[in-house]
Amino acid sequence: MASVQPTRPTDPDRKALRASGAVRSVMSLAARPLWRENLVVLELASLSSVWSKPSKRQASRPRSVVLIPGFMTGDRHLAVMRRWLEQAGHTTECAGIRFNVDCSEAAVKRLEHRLEDFSAAQGQRVVLIGQSRGGLFARALAVRRPHLVEGIVTLGSPHVDPMRVHPPSGYKGPHSRSWARSGFRA
Repeated sequence: MASVQPTRPTDPDRKALRASGAVRSVMSLAARPLWRENLVVLELASLSSVWSKPSKRQASRPRSVVLIPGFMTGDRHLAVMRRWLEQAGHTTECAGIRFNVDCSEAAVKRLEHRLEDFSAAQGQRVVLIGQSRGGLFARALAVRRPHLVEGIVTLGSPHVDPMRVHPPSGYKGPHSRSWARSGFRA
């Protein structure tokens, strides 16, 4: 009985497959319904039970945690997570970012100093939690200062393709550049 050898795609076929994959990737971004972002009100309402009564569950090993917000957000946007972590017994520190639009290098340098101070004050290594762009900052800090970082948690961070954003979110870029040029600092 003769075995059937699979045929390998030719170079033009491979290019077509890569191009169709890129098109599918862009189309998947456009197909994501942005209206779901408005469900945040319902999500916050569901957390009201958490806010109204203190948590009885405590962390078995409390940690020191630095929270880093995403693009065009600030520390206020991580307030729910901060409160939840503190109720569980963790010590938290915010990044000190009001509006995350500054140059990445400058922002990471400021975060590096804050990380050093917080780690020294707590006397232990720190867990970094970064949301979106904050996750990219957390990864950069972990590489720069591994002796200060116990671990990182990233939420919705574009590690594979940092420029891949939902199309309506792409409109934020030109505005943030103009704010940064005008001297606005986060």
